[in-house]
Amino acid sequence: MLIYKKMEPIMPEESLQISQNKEQQLIEFDDKTREREMSTTSFPQNANGVVIIKEPEKESTMKWGSGMLIGPDLVLTAAQNVYDGQKPTRKKYPYIKFIPRANGDETPFGEIEVQDVFASEKFISYERDEENYALLILKTPIGRETGYCGVRAISAKHSVELLKSAVISVVGYLALERMKEGNEICFEQRRERRIIHNLEQKTGLIQYDIPVSLRQSGGTVFNEEKVGSLHRKFFVIGVHVGQDKDSSDLACMITKERFEELYHWINEIKREKFEKVTQSKDDKEGVIKKLQLIDKFLGPEELSLLTEYRLRGLEEIDLSYNVIKNEGIEFFCKNSVWENLKRINLERTSIGNDGCYSLSKNETWKQLKALHFERNDISADGVSAIFKSKIFLGLEGIDLNHTRFGPSGALALAGDTLSCTNLKKLDLEHNAIGDEGASAIGKNTS
Repeated sequence: MLIYKKMEPIMPEESLQISQNKEQQLIEFDDKTREREMSTTSFPQNANGVVIIKEPEKESTMKWGSGMLIGPDLVLTAAQNVYDGQKPTRKKYPYIKFIPRANGDETPFGEIEVQDVFASEKFISYERDEENYALLILKTPIGRETGYCGVRAISAKHSVELLKSAVISVVGYLALERMKEGNEICFEQRRERRIIHNLEQKTGLIQYDIPVSLRQSGGTVFNEEKVGSLHRKFFVIGVHVGQDKDSSDLACMITKERFEELYHWINEIKREKFEKVTQSKDDKEGVIKKLQLIDKFLGPEELSLLTEYRLRGLEEIDLSYNVIKNEGIEFFCKNSVWENLKRINLERTSIGNDGCYSLSKNETWKQLKALHFERNDISADGVSAIFKSKIFLGLEGIDLNHTRFGPSGALALAGDTLSCTNLKKLDLEHNAIGDEGASAIGKNTS
């Protein structure tokens, strides 16, 4: 539930002072039938949310705009949603949060804290007001649960040609007039199909018309493409930013040039954070989510170095095609502090039953969801150790192909004393389990 009683929508200025070259090539379209869809659980609406800000931080009245997830932890919105109107330099609001998939007064995923904010220096300094786009990095990759949309970044030079027949959708939350009586908040998301009226190469602005109630800062503009007769593809191409002097609605298009600026900024942020982790050996912010160490000739010295790092956010590690052996896995289990680990790939790492025993006793990796043992010499004893372990209660997937554990291994994992009752995927490819093993698995009730 929303905890705020006083909120005001961030509304674009009625007439943005954006320099437009009237001699620039524009494209014209006839308006088509307007369609309206309302849902926060279907794609792409499910990737939308509300950006809330407060200034100063102790102020009780909140302001809000729209935003969209374009990555697990990335939200695209209008720069005016997160920067104020101070001159000569705009200042970032001190309090910014994102509410994914807000609906009515419900917030199914709660409020997500914002870790970093990017906006173009040209917008911040009033050099080019049309650079009205911003990217938020969230502290929680909530997009993995809600879903997120891709971006179609077209160079300004080719935008007119490629979008001249585009049908767009504008998705956002309704403005002040949709709020409940008593100033209580009621977010209502809408999606409107529209046709582009004009598109200007120089400023990268898209022109169209939408209902007054959707003229709320940060609404997302999609490009739709039909795939066959039943399906469509959706790509973000811009964010709603306001109106021009002729009262036409405007979106800041995410051109290839703007996308490259965002991409460079994200890489720079992550590089700086990675350097902090390597220096301190403690990933306090959980920056590192995945390590791919496939065929890196990892030996005892390298494994010892790796376990010195406190990787608090690590969810997946791929150690396949390294000669880890049983001793390496035992060392790993005793010395690594990766409490959030969910997937580990041990394909062709020369481990056997002893390695399985070590894994089955590792009380740190209680969040583990998937184990990959492909192409290792594991018998019935090793399989039994994993499947009966009290540590892996949440295990959902195990890959045992090419492990040669035979019918006895199948009987071991088919026993009625299994602990991992949440199992959803079991890969036994290239194992001679025979009729007896297959029958035992088929009769298992857990």
